[in-house]
Amino acid sequence: MFLAMFYFIWNAIYENSSSQTINNYSLNEIVTYYIVSMLIGHFIYNAVSVKIQEKVMLGDLNPDLLKPYSILSQYFSIEVAERSFALIFEVLPVLIISFFLFGLQIPSLFAIFLFSIGLINAFLLNFLLSFLLGLLAFYTKDIRAVQWLFHVAIRFLSGEFIPLEFFHAYFSFAQYLPFYYIRYGLIQIFLEKEGAWIILAQIFWIMFFYVIVKIAWKISMKRYGAVGG
Repeated sequence: MFLAMFYFIWNAIYENSSSQTINNYSLNEIVTYYIVSMLIGHFIYNAVSVKIQEKVMLGDLNPDLLKPYSILSQYFSIEVAERSFALIFEVLPVLIISFFLFGLQIPSLFAIFLFSIGLINAFLLNFLLSFLLGLLAFYTKDIRAVQWLFHVAIRFLSGEFIPLEFFHAYFSFAQYLPFYYIRYGLIQIFLEKEGAWIILAQIFWIMFFYVIVKIAWKISMKRYGAVGG
Protein backbone atom coordinates (compact mmCIF):
# COMPACT_ATOMS: atom_id res chain seq x y z
CA MET A 1 0.00 0.00 0.00
CA PHE A 2 2.83 2.41 0.84
CA LEU A 3 4.58 1.61 -2.42
CA ALA A 4 1.39 2.20 -4.37
CA MET A 5 0.86 5.51 -2.57
CA PHE A 6 4.39 6.72 -3.36
CA TYR A 7 4.07 5.51 -6.94
CA PHE A 8 0.87 7.43 -7.70
CA ILE A 9 2.05 10.56 -5.88
CA TRP A 10 5.31 10.78 -7.81
CA ASN A 11 3.65 9.74 -11.06
CA ALA A 12 1.31 12.74 -10.69
CA ILE A 13 4.24 15.02 -9.82
CA TYR A 14 6.20 14.01 -12.92
CA GLU A 15 3.16 14.24 -15.18
CA ASN A 16 2.74 17.86 -14.12
CA SER A 17 6.44 18.67 -14.34
CA SER A 18 8.00 20.43 -17.31
CA SER A 19 11.11 18.25 -16.97
CA GLN A 20 11.69 14.50 -17.28
CA THR A 21 13.92 14.61 -14.21
CA ILE A 22 13.61 16.24 -10.80
CA ASN A 23 16.84 16.73 -8.86
CA ASN A 24 18.51 14.31 -11.31
CA TYR A 25 15.91 11.57 -10.69
CA SER A 26 13.73 10.18 -13.45
CA LEU A 27 10.33 8.73 -12.55
CA ASN A 28 11.67 5.16 -12.75
CA GLU A 29 14.61 6.08 -10.53
CA ILE A 30 12.44 7.76 -7.90
CA VAL A 31 10.12 4.74 -7.80
CA THR A 32 13.12 2.43 -7.51
CA TYR A 33 14.43 4.71 -4.73
CA TYR A 34 11.35 4.10 -2.57
CA ILE A 35 11.25 0.38 -3.31
CA VAL A 36 14.89 -0.08 -2.30
CA SER A 37 14.37 2.16 0.73
CA MET A 38 11.58 -0.11 1.93
CA LEU A 39 13.67 -3.23 1.32
CA ILE A 40 16.53 -1.74 3.34
CA GLY A 41 14.15 -0.76 6.13
CA HIS A 42 12.87 -4.31 6.50
CA PHE A 43 16.39 -5.73 6.50
CA ILE A 44 18.08 -3.38 9.00
CA TYR A 45 15.22 -3.04 11.49
CA ASN A 46 15.95 -4.07 15.07
CA ALA A 47 14.44 -3.61 18.52
CA VAL A 48 17.60 -4.04 20.57
CA SER A 49 17.15 -0.73 22.43
CA VAL A 50 13.70 -1.82 23.66
CA LYS A 51 15.03 -5.21 24.73
CA ILE A 52 17.84 -3.64 26.74
CA GLN A 53 15.42 -1.23 28.41
CA GLU A 54 13.06 -4.04 29.43
CA LYS A 55 15.93 -6.09 30.83
CA VAL A 56 17.23 -3.16 32.87
CA MET A 57 13.80 -2.11 34.18
CA LEU A 58 12.85 -5.65 35.24
CA GLY A 59 16.28 -6.63 36.52
CA ASP A 60 16.42 -9.49 34.02
CA LEU A 61 19.84 -8.54 32.74
CA ASN A 62 21.56 -10.57 35.46
CA PRO A 63 21.36 -14.00 33.75
CA ASP A 64 22.74 -12.51 30.55
CA LEU A 65 25.71 -11.07 32.42
CA LEU A 66 26.58 -14.54 33.72
CA LYS A 67 26.79 -16.07 30.27
CA PRO A 68 30.27 -16.77 28.83
CA TYR A 69 29.82 -14.34 25.93
CA SER A 70 29.18 -10.61 25.79
CA ILE A 71 25.80 -8.89 25.88
CA LEU A 72 26.62 -7.31 22.54
CA SER A 73 27.12 -10.67 20.85
CA GLN A 74 23.98 -12.09 22.49
CA TYR A 75 21.71 -9.37 21.15
CA PHE A 76 23.46 -9.36 17.81
CA SER A 77 22.74 -13.08 17.41
CA ILE A 78 19.09 -12.53 18.26
CA GLU A 79 18.72 -9.73 15.74
CA VAL A 80 20.48 -11.74 13.01
CA ALA A 81 18.03 -14.60 13.58
CA GLU A 82 15.02 -12.28 13.43
CA ARG A 83 16.22 -10.51 10.28
CA SER A 84 16.90 -13.87 8.62
CA PHE A 85 13.23 -14.64 9.13
CA ALA A 86 12.29 -11.18 7.85
CA LEU A 87 14.43 -11.69 4.75
CA ILE A 88 12.09 -14.47 3.63
CA PHE A 89 8.73 -13.13 4.80
CA GLU A 90 9.20 -9.35 4.45
CA VAL A 91 12.02 -8.49 2.05
CA LEU A 92 11.40 -11.17 -0.58
CA PRO A 93 7.64 -10.48 -1.02
CA VAL A 94 8.27 -6.73 -1.40
CA LEU A 95 10.99 -7.47 -3.96
CA ILE A 96 8.73 -9.72 -6.03
CA ILE A 97 5.72 -7.39 -5.89
CA SER A 98 7.89 -4.39 -6.79
CA PHE A 99 9.43 -6.13 -9.78
CA PHE A 100 6.11 -7.12 -11.35
CA LEU A 101 3.87 -4.20 -10.35
CA PHE A 102 6.13 -1.15 -10.07
CA GLY A 103 8.90 -1.85 -12.57
CA LEU A 104 11.82 -2.19 -10.17
CA GLN A 105 15.05 -1.49 -12.05
CA ILE A 106 17.63 -4.24 -11.57
CA PRO A 107 21.21 -2.90 -11.63
CA SER A 108 24.39 -4.61 -12.84
CA LEU A 109 25.83 -7.62 -11.04
CA PHE A 110 28.67 -5.51 -9.65
CA ALA A 111 26.19 -3.00 -8.21
CA ILE A 112 24.18 -5.86 -6.68
CA PHE A 113 27.40 -7.22 -5.15
CA LEU A 114 28.30 -3.85 -3.63
CA PHE A 115 24.73 -3.33 -2.49
CA SER A 116 24.68 -6.73 -0.72
CA ILE A 117 27.86 -5.90 1.19
CA GLY A 118 26.53 -2.44 2.00
CA LEU A 119 23.25 -3.90 3.23
CA ILE A 120 25.06 -6.05 5.78
CA ASN A 121 27.14 -3.06 6.85
CA ALA A 122 23.99 -0.93 7.19
CA PHE A 123 22.50 -3.60 9.45
CA LEU A 124 25.63 -3.57 11.62
CA LEU A 125 25.72 0.22 11.80
CA ASN A 126 22.04 0.52 12.67
CA PHE A 127 22.42 -2.22 15.28
CA LEU A 128 25.30 -0.41 16.99
CA LEU A 129 23.37 2.87 17.03
CA SER A 130 20.31 1.16 18.53
CA PHE A 131 22.44 -0.67 21.11
CA LEU A 132 24.03 2.64 22.09
CA LEU A 133 20.57 4.15 22.47
CA GLY A 134 19.52 1.21 24.64
CA LEU A 135 22.30 2.02 27.11
CA LEU A 136 20.40 5.18 28.05
CA ALA A 137 18.15 2.85 30.06
CA PHE A 138 20.91 2.66 32.66
CA TYR A 139 20.45 6.39 33.24
CA THR A 140 16.80 7.22 32.47
CA LYS A 141 15.11 3.79 32.84
CA ASP A 142 12.25 4.54 30.41
CA ILE A 143 13.65 5.51 27.01
CA ARG A 144 10.53 4.97 24.88
CA ALA A 145 10.05 8.66 24.05
CA VAL A 146 13.73 9.12 23.20
CA GLN A 147 13.72 5.90 21.21
CA TRP A 148 10.73 7.00 19.12
CA LEU A 149 12.33 10.37 18.38
CA PHE A 150 15.68 8.73 17.61
CA HIS A 151 14.27 6.25 15.09
CA VAL A 152 12.16 8.87 13.33
CA ALA A 153 15.24 11.11 13.11
CA ILE A 154 17.35 8.30 11.65
CA ARG A 155 14.68 7.45 9.08
CA PHE A 156 14.41 11.08 8.04
CA LEU A 157 18.15 11.84 8.00
CA SER A 158 18.94 8.64 6.10
CA GLY A 159 16.54 9.60 3.31
CA GLU A 160 13.68 7.16 3.86
CA PHE A 161 10.85 9.62 3.31
CA ILE A 162 12.34 11.69 0.49
CA PRO A 163 15.71 11.76 -1.32
CA LEU A 164 18.26 13.92 0.46
CA GLU A 165 18.79 16.07 -2.66
CA PHE A 166 15.48 17.73 -1.89
CA PHE A 167 17.02 19.17 1.30
CA HIS A 168 19.88 21.16 -0.17
CA ALA A 169 21.19 22.61 3.10
CA TYR A 170 21.34 19.22 4.81
CA PHE A 171 22.54 17.37 1.70
CA SER A 172 25.67 19.52 1.54
CA PHE A 173 27.08 17.91 4.68
CA ALA A 174 25.01 14.71 5.00
CA GLN A 175 27.84 12.47 3.77
CA TYR A 176 29.84 13.39 6.87
CA LEU A 177 27.20 11.80 9.12
CA PRO A 178 26.64 8.06 9.73
CA PHE A 179 22.94 8.19 8.80
CA TYR A 180 23.87 8.81 5.17
CA TYR A 181 25.33 5.30 4.96
CA ILE A 182 22.42 3.46 6.58
CA ARG A 183 20.04 3.97 3.68
CA TYR A 184 20.70 6.77 1.19
CA GLY A 185 24.22 5.68 0.21
CA LEU A 186 22.99 2.14 -0.39
CA ILE A 187 20.20 3.34 -2.64
CA GLN A 188 22.72 5.31 -4.68
CA ILE A 189 24.77 2.12 -5.13
CA PHE A 190 21.64 0.30 -6.32
CA LEU A 191 20.92 3.13 -8.77
CA GLU A 192 24.58 2.93 -9.87
CA LYS A 193 25.22 6.55 -8.94
CA GLU A 194 27.81 5.74 -6.26
CA GLY A 195 30.49 3.10 -5.83
CA ALA A 196 32.73 1.30 -3.36
CA TRP A 197 33.60 4.40 -1.32
CA ILE A 198 30.21 4.04 0.39
CA ILE A 199 31.33 0.62 1.68
CA LEU A 200 34.59 2.05 3.00
CA ALA A 201 32.75 4.85 4.79
CA GLN A 202 30.37 2.32 6.34
CA ILE A 203 33.29 0.30 7.67
CA PHE A 204 34.77 3.44 9.24
CA TRP A 205 31.52 4.27 11.04
CA ILE A 206 31.04 0.66 12.16
CA MET A 207 34.51 0.62 13.74
CA PHE A 208 33.91 4.04 15.29
CA PHE A 209 30.62 3.13 16.94
CA TYR A 210 31.87 -0.30 17.98
CA VAL A 211 34.55 1.41 20.07
CA ILE A 212 32.00 3.89 21.44
CA VAL A 213 29.62 1.07 22.38
CA LYS A 214 32.36 -0.88 24.20
CA ILE A 215 33.35 2.22 26.18
CA ALA A 216 29.75 3.21 26.92
CA TRP A 217 28.95 -0.34 28.08
CA LYS A 218 31.78 -0.34 30.64
CA ILE A 219 30.66 3.03 31.97
CA SER A 220 27.00 1.99 32.09
CA MET A 221 27.72 -1.21 33.98
CA LYS A 222 29.09 0.85 36.88
CA ARG A 223 25.58 2.28 37.31
CA TYR A 224 23.72 -1.03 37.06
CA GLY A 225 22.29 -2.77 40.08
CA ALA A 226 19.47 -5.33 40.31
CA VAL A 227 18.15 -8.00 42.63
CA GLY A 228 16.74 -11.29 41.41
CA GLY A 229 16.68 -12.49 37.80
